[in-house]
Amino acid sequence: MPHPQEHQIAAMTDISRAEGFQPDQYRQPYLEWYSAPEKPNGGCMILISGGSYNSCCDVKPVKMWKERLTAMGFQCVNLVYRTPRPKGIPFYQSAWEDGQRAVRLVRSEAAKRGFDPERIGTVSMSAGSHLALLLATSSQSRAYEPVDGLDSTACHINWAVVHAPAYVTTDAEEGTKALLGGYGPGIGLSAVFHFDGKTCPMILLHGGDDPYSSNGSILVYQQLRAMGIPAELHIFPGKGHAVLGFDKAEEFLVREGFNQ
Repeated sequence: MPHPQEHQIAAMTDISRAEGFQPDQYRQPYLEWYSAPEKPNGGCMILISGGSYNSCCDVKPVKMWKERLTAMGFQCVNLVYRTPRPKGIPFYQSAWEDGQRAVRLVRSEAAKRGFDPERIGTVSMSAGSHLALLLATSSQSRAYEPVDGLDSTACHINWAVVHAPAYVTTDAEEGTKALLGGYGPGIGLSAVFHFDGKTCPMILLHGGDDPYSSNGSILVYQQLRAMGIPAELHIFPGKGHAVLGFDKAEEFLVREGFNQ
């Protein structure tokens, strides 16, 4: 675990806010594997909560994703990364480190758990979607130096379901809401996303009135299409910062063949 910091924990908020919580028992990021699906489809989905990189708060969405994706045949696993934001390094850095390590661990479990190591996707929300975009676009850039043999394992993902990604436009890339609404002269995609040769297909779902501007999703979609990478975009007029349109995500997974 690179860059350990004493103030960080790895726990969903239903655990961290419970009476008697002992933070020293939750310093390490971890993967929570769920029961195997009754009818496996050979794929695996990594579930990534949002929380402004200050917590992992999307307890209800994670439960919903797990239930619906397991019913589709996916093996599901919840990534619980370190929060709150680290000090002295980029606000997303420790989570990105945890995310790349997590993908390697998931890929190393493929044979044991019965899924294809080249059929690993993510579903995410908000800051978790910022992390998912890093995993989806920038796997050829190391977030941390190798610590053991596992770090020779590839850390790319094969598709991503991206709800309401935060901090995507340049007026938000310091970890704020979009200060200019994500639009205007000089506003573009944050340079942290590299869109390398392993960038994967995505579906992006975003509320039109989200203060974490939906233009971030639009710009990601345009970049993917310019690269010839399959992509789908849904903007929901009048909606704010929320998990929206998961039925569209299910349709995308079926249409693109990721559930077969």
